[in-house]
Amino acid sequence: VIHEIQQITDNGWFATHLTDILYQCGKLQILDKHQTDVTCRLRNSLVLEYGSLLLEHRSLWAAGLSYLAACAPDGPRRAELLLERMPIHTEAKALRVAAEAKKHGLLGVGELIRPTF
Repeated sequence: VIHEIQQITDNGWFATHLTDILYQCGKLQILDKHQTDVTCRLRNSLVLEYGSLLLEHRSLWAAGLSYLAACAPDGPRRAELLLERMPIHTEAKALRVAAEAKKHGLLGVGELIRPTF
């Protein structure tokens, strides 16, 4: 069902949030062909994908950072990589990005963020 939902929606919001809600309340169990529980892997994959999409958006990057930070250990690593490549055109945005990175424990990113003119 989740796969079908992904196919009919544009940005993954619904599939990501439905999966996360079901996962958080313990009502989601997905087994692969070897009967291995892949529920956590699916949830993390959807959250990482959606968070990355938001982080690359001009005005939604801070929300994307929150999604990635909530998906340790891969999310924070991905956030660091994406933040380092983010185009920053003003000192104000550089300060905001550094503050958001620090808020989510991405301490090394703040030193690398500089405005690019």
